[in-house]
Parts: sequence; C-alpha cells; structure tokens
Amino acid sequence: MENETKHPDERSNKKEEYEALVLQNKNNKKRFIKFLAAIGVALVLLFVIVVVVDISIRGEEEQEKDIFFYSPYEGNILEYEPYLGLDRKIYYYDGRVILSIEQDNLHYFDYSVIFLCDFIQSMIDGDVEMYNSYFTVSPNQAAFSPQMIYGTLITYESTGNDGNGDQLITYKMEYRIHRNDGTLRRDVGSDALKPQYIILRITEEGQISIDSLSATR
Repeated sequence: MENETKHPDERSNKKEEYEALVLQNKNNKKRFIKFLAAIGVALVLLFVIVVVVDISIRGEEEQEKDIFFYSPYEGNILEYEPYLGLDRKIYYYDGRVILSIEQDNLHYFDYSVIFLCDFIQSMIDGDVEMYNSYFTVSPNQAAFSPQMIYGTLITYESTGNDGNGDQLITYKMEYRIHRNDGTLRRDVGSDALKPQYIILRITEEGQISIDSLSATR
C-alpha cells in the first residue's frame, strides 16, 4: 500500500489553523488576565471604601463619646436666665456687611433668609413636626427638646439651579446650643460651634424647602 502524502496547500492550511489557534489562545489569556486585574482593582477599591466608611463611622461614634450632653431642661427655656442673657439674635452676612435680623427690618432680607429664621425658631421651640415640614423630603427627625440656640449667623454662599427651573441657594448656618442635650444635634458639644451648610430649593411657583443640610459643602 502506498504511503499517502499531504498536498502542500493542505499542510499550509493546517499550519495557519494551528497558528491562528495559538494566537487566539494568547488573546484569550490576555483578556482573562485583564479581567482578573479589573476584578482585583475593583476589590481593592471596595476594600478601601469599606475601610474609609468604617473609620468615618468609628470616628463619629468616638466623637459622640467624647461629647458631654446635658439632660433635657425641665421648664420653659425662655424663662431660664442664663440662656436669656446670651445673644439670641440672628445675624445675616451677605459677604459685605453683617446685619441683625429684627422685626422692623425684615424687608431688607430675601424670603429665603426669613425662611431660615423660621426654621431656626422651630428648633428653639422643639417643634419636630414643623422642623420636618421645612424639608423637600422629610428627614423624619425624632422628637427633640427645645434648643437653647444663640450666636446665630447665616452666611450667603452661592446660587445655582438644578436644570429644571428650580433655584438652589446655599447658605452657611452657624449657631451654638447652650446646655446641648443631644436630642437634635449630637455632633457638637454645648456652646461649641460647628457650621452646617444648607441648600434651599425654590421652585418657579415660589415654593421653598430645604434640599439638604450637612456639615460639609
């Protein structure tokens, strides 16, 4: 029986198929390595995020532990002489001058500033229902006692919009709480100062609400 010999074209095709298969395997390995690398990077980033969040939470918890809170004051805070002796006026700073907000000069201020004054009053009154109603989305703040707020300064920061016609105004709000009992704010001690940044949303119809309230811009 005669030995079969392969045609040169057939051998060439086999070689090309083999080389193509080898190249495909190399490409698959490269893609697989890149895929594993991407997963590795994602896992590292996830680990970093978890660690940062954990540190942040632990930091806040440790900070709370270091803050002394009074027991809620029993009685009318507006009859408590030490509180009445503090500067309970609200001041507004527009970037040029600081003015105290009084009943006889309310017309000097934008409605958004008066809105913030009313919001602060809800904290002084300990009116949680009114407090929650000022927000675009209720924060469901738990009941809190009347807050002995004083040394209040509202500072204009910036104005923008959300692209849908609503105006967004950012203010910095600073105030101190005498005998802070922690029922409203647990991030600051008594008579200490920790600014908050508040963004107001004003719709085209003139409705105003608090879009966000935080300790950072």
